[in-house]
Amino acid sequence: MKDIKSLDSKKENSAFILRELLLEKAQIDLKDYFEFKISQPILSLDSAPSQVYVGGVRLQSKTFKNKTSACVWHDKQKEQLLKDPSATYQEKPVMLFSDCLKRYKEEAIPLLQKSSQQSYEFHFRYFTKGPLSTIKMEYLNSKAIYVWLGWLKKHPTAKNAGRKSFIHELKLLSNVLNWYRNFLNEDFNVPITKQHRRICYYKRVPLKRPDYYARPDELRAWIKWLKENRKNVYYQLATFMPLTGARVGEASGMLWSAIILRHSYATMALIATKNLSSVKLVWVIAQAV
Repeated sequence: MKDIKSLDSKKENSAFILRELLLEKAQIDLKDYFEFKISQPILSLDSAPSQVYVGGVRLQSKTFKNKTSACVWHDKQKEQLLKDPSATYQEKPVMLFSDCLKRYKEEAIPLLQKSSQQSYEFHFRYFTKGPLSTIKMEYLNSKAIYVWLGWLKKHPTAKNAGRKSFIHELKLLSNVLNWYRNFLNEDFNVPITKQHRRICYYKRVPLKRPDYYARPDELRAWIKWLKENRKNVYYQLATFMPLTGARVGEASGMLWSAIILRHSYATMALIATKNLSSVKLVWVIAQAV
């Protein structure tokens, strides 16, 4: 116990001496010291955020250089809001979902990869022409999502044989609403629930067989069908992918500048992906070039 007390006293004395030296060097009093801007790490202080809640609702928020200023501002604002909540309340401008989507396209979409931009642009048609486009953001709730999903199930693309759900459209809607909450209105609650994700699936998805991957005979039949019924580029792409193991995005995005001819029978190609850490090197037989 004595050793612990002596250690604590040494720490207190060291901190006191260090503080006194710093104050003497800066020639400022203790109050100004904590607001004094200096590049030394030992004097840097973290910012102090202050938030005012009334009735469980956040009405004011601001960041200060120190906790003292934050507490003084908080108490003053809280007292004023309790007397008259409308005194400092700033009404947010009315925004339609179509306006929010337009802002999202202008500010968030350019930050994405080119392939993601193209994919998102394809799915945006389900937002611009549906029931969500004319609804106000303050009224965009769980019921509005149900109405939109019902509209999607009546959309002509719902009858496509390969479509089983609208889960990708719902995920994109979630991205847009989360962006709106993070950058435009922090009080907004994203109304998407697990029930919405469940009813996205409107067709029964058949169970996969144990060897669900394509068999050699099925692959040959598929490539032959593409050659006879589709443009030549699809046949070439379908032939190239099994020979290299490249995904469709990797194969279609490959550039001649990334291909290195090493031998007469083989080629080494560098496949660029969205993530630099997943760039691959593949060996390609001559028929695939």
